[in-house]
Amino acid sequence: MEETNFDCLPDDLIIRIFKNVSAEDLCTIYNVSKRFRRLAFDRSLVRHSDFEQCYGTTPSSFTDYIKSNSSMLESLSLNHCYWLTGRCVETAVLKCKNLTQLYLLDIGLSTKQLCKILSSLQKLEALAFTVASVDEFDNNLNASESAQRTMCNIKHLTIHFKVGITPRTEPSISVQFIQKKNSFIEHCRELTSLHVMGHPNLGCGLPKLLLQPNVVKVSNLKNLKHLSLNYAIDPAARIFYYGTLMSVAKLHLKLKTVLNPSANFSSERNMDFWKNFWNSQDDLEYLDLSNISLKNIFPTIFDPGVVKKNLLYLNISQTDSREVGMNLATLGHVCPNLQSLNLKNSQLVYLHKGALEQVGAPIKQQMTFDIEGFSSLVSMCHQVVHLNLSNIHIHEVSGLQKTFVNALTTLTGLRSLALSPCCLRLQDCETREPEDSPGCSQSGKKQAASTVMVQYAKKRRISLHTASTSQPSVLPDSEDTDLDPASTLYPRCKTGLESLTEACPRLSHLELISAGLVRPVIHRGSIGLAPRPCVYVPCVESYALTDAELSYLGRLSNLQYLQLAGLPGIISGSFLSHIAKQCPQLKQLHLSYLGLTAHCIYTNQLCQAFQHFTSLIDLRLEHAYLSIDQLFCRSARKCRSLQRFCVVSKNGSLDPDAVTGLMSELPRLMVLQLFTDSTQTMCKKLMKALKDRFQSTRPALSVTIYPLFDQDTAYVMNKIPTKHLEELTIFSSKICQQPPGQCRVKAKTRDRSGKVTV
Repeated sequence: MEETNFDCLPDDLIIRIFKNVSAEDLCTIYNVSKRFRRLAFDRSLVRHSDFEQCYGTTPSSFTDYIKSNSSMLESLSLNHCYWLTGRCVETAVLKCKNLTQLYLLDIGLSTKQLCKILSSLQKLEALAFTVASVDEFDNNLNASESAQRTMCNIKHLTIHFKVGITPRTEPSISVQFIQKKNSFIEHCRELTSLHVMGHPNLGCGLPKLLLQPNVVKVSNLKNLKHLSLNYAIDPAARIFYYGTLMSVAKLHLKLKTVLNPSANFSSERNMDFWKNFWNSQDDLEYLDLSNISLKNIFPTIFDPGVVKKNLLYLNISQTDSREVGMNLATLGHVCPNLQSLNLKNSQLVYLHKGALEQVGAPIKQQMTFDIEGFSSLVSMCHQVVHLNLSNIHIHEVSGLQKTFVNALTTLTGLRSLALSPCCLRLQDCETREPEDSPGCSQSGKKQAASTVMVQYAKKRRISLHTASTSQPSVLPDSEDTDLDPASTLYPRCKTGLESLTEACPRLSHLELISAGLVRPVIHRGSIGLAPRPCVYVPCVESYALTDAELSYLGRLSNLQYLQLAGLPGIISGSFLSHIAKQCPQLKQLHLSYLGLTAHCIYTNQLCQAFQHFTSLIDLRLEHAYLSIDQLFCRSARKCRSLQRFCVVSKNGSLDPDAVTGLMSELPRLMVLQLFTDSTQTMCKKLMKALKDRFQSTRPALSVTIYPLFDQDTAYVMNKIPTKHLEELTIFSSKICQQPPGQCRVKAKTRDRSGKVTV
């Protein structure tokens, strides 16, 4: 028998290789040979098993895996394994008596089954689970003494609310509000971290039961260090969280994590409570104050005289910072060791009325970006590696100050970045006047810019047909350069994106989202996620990012996630093939509203690029006129690694035969979401046909095909598994939404190398 390459390798080296594969792949390797069967289930490989995103794992292979390794398992994550039945999970987990960590988010377990699992796992220290009725869970828990003993040992707890809703179309809504004294928290005596998660609010109903725990044994929470709530605007989760928070505040704890988005700090009667709560400010490492008004709490939390040397993560996105008496420079002084900072749509980045008066700016002038404060911030917080500056316009910067791009490129260690495309034009390209008219007035410059944009639009119309069928450009200096509107006024200068990719080669996650994209069709908002017409008003400066300049993204060889949204300067999409070839690690690609709003002109170039996306797993496309036809699907079949695919198009159409062919050619495609202008009858028929044909061979298959603006779309979306809904369906900026290195669903986990992450 011929000897293979693996036969020459020692066992310990093969095991080290196997540490880089998933639990799903270990199940496959197990059946290769007798030697692999022995090595694939080595204790060092299986004791910390994670099945999240293992979409190819069948119930039978999962059962066999647990049966062979139950005695060695110490940590088991089944988060978002929605295709595994509650009975299958219950039977398997009950065999794992040595588990100390168990994660069961978005699993169809009943509260009775969950309590039965708790009764048998006396060593459990970390638990994450989804619950539809907390009241029912409390009742089952109070009836089981063995389950209560397990809860007494829990140190890290994550509870995910997925509560049934009452449609708002009903003439009367009965919501029961309960303040309980015997909640499960009464049994948690060793709790050090509590993470509450809500289901994304679809704006289509209310929960029938709202439960607020009234913790009697407040001393049980004396060890609490980490407390968080995700941004879901879920009333059931929020009431439970803030009910617990009121009890936590009585202990004057020194917390390290407070993720508290959309909190209400405006009430004067709560001021004493919040002041006591923020006694832990010196120990804070992770802090989220997004979607709130900072007026009443900034003087308390960010006292300029007290340096927060331990603070590593700060999220103040969507915040109103007027009258807080603080700016970016002060923030940099107070938090010098920040590693992750989210300033998305935060007014703290602007010079307000008082500051504008000091610099002699007219009061009627729009808020100006605080470039001096930003330069000071990045110079003091030089350890920042994750930064979100999206939804911020930067159009005019004084010539005496450092430009935004020059300041940004000093952060050479950046790994994640989100910003608006209008931020990426260097000052020389934005404000340089023609040499023959140095005294050109402001109105003259506006008129000249307007003329340029008219000429630019004409060139776009003339070259549209040629560009859409041309070969993708490989070099940034392609013929698309002469379509740059700035080139007719200003000489060639080094562009912002060129400087950024040169200075920050380690970028792995990048978002360029236009600040003019005010409201995408499906987004997080106070009125819920129900689809609504898009509001998109691109600024003139955003036209600067053309196909030629976007080709510079090919320099980022480590790029894994890329989101481009609201880039009107795109003509052909020729940069897509260049990125596909030069960024082999790219796994997630989100494209929304590129080029003309009335015509999806980059489709042909995307079709040519599909064959070069060798690692692409997630693809999300949003455009008003994107159709899924035979040509598109034939090209998409070449992207063999694709697992999740979402299309949002209010005027788009789809070809049922083409979609069926796409599914049959891509065996790894597990999630398909098509929201178009097709009829409800056709969508339902296609969705049923796909499930009937592929569900048996793809247990994790999730197919959602429905008219985008149908009255029932929100209810259809509510059935989408939480992971796909949050990561794929919803349009959002994902940079710095969570602390770096901290999984949003695991309080404590361990990677295959044994490194602990909290």
